[in-house]
Amino acid sequence: MKDLGRSNSLFETIEKPPAGVSCAILERRRHPRKKSFIPISFVMGQEKCRDFILNISSGGLFIGTSAGLPQDLEIVMRFLHPSIRRDLCLVGRIAWANQAGIGVRFKRLVQNGDGFSIPFDAEASPSKEQKREVKSMGRIKKKRICWDLSRSDDVVKYRLYWSEDGMVDYTSKYVDVGNVKEIVIPDDIPSFPRVKGDVALGITAVNDEGNESDLTKVTAKINFLVPDAPTNIVVEEV
Repeated sequence: MKDLGRSNSLFETIEKPPAGVSCAILERRRHPRKKSFIPISFVMGQEKCRDFILNISSGGLFIGTSAGLPQDLEIVMRFLHPSIRRDLCLVGRIAWANQAGIGVRFKRLVQNGDGFSIPFDAEASPSKEQKREVKSMGRIKKKRICWDLSRSDDVVKYRLYWSEDGMVDYTSKYVDVGNVKEIVIPDDIPSFPRVKGDVALGITAVNDEGNESDLTKVTAKINFLVPDAPTNIVVEEV
């Protein structure tokens, strides 16, 4: 593991806000925060959690979580960094916590041979819930959905709509995917339907006031159905 404490490092330290000073004000003073909605996995000992990063800076991040975690606890995190577009595995320490979530200070980067992060052990070993999902769903060939980012500077997230009847609009099913320009289905959207056929997709940009752009639409062939499993497996002497 590599120490990231140097001032010229990609990540710098953050501190718990002084009494009477909001976290948002502190971040504007020291490390500008970027609003986000990034999936994150983090591990504390043998316990694994999945939540979302609500904002990130060069010094740390804020995780929106209901997990009651104490200050100064060290955690291992994995997420896709929004600036360098790399999957990172980091060690951090909880600098402060409240009912909305936890503020985490970056400490060091877990690296592999090329200098970037790798999945940590807990990620390589699926949980019981994940094993049950694989058993019931089979293995699905994933799809990547990409788009060009909005030119507006007040966009805070993107919203993906879908429809199985060929017509997608603002009344269709949707999910907010964060301030990103690509997602992988069904991994990033577990609620995406397991269907076979043409699916209408639409993406919108949402600004900090909650206003939505026009829908950018596409129709794609999706096959998330798995074949029936073979039966009556027998092992024989030869």
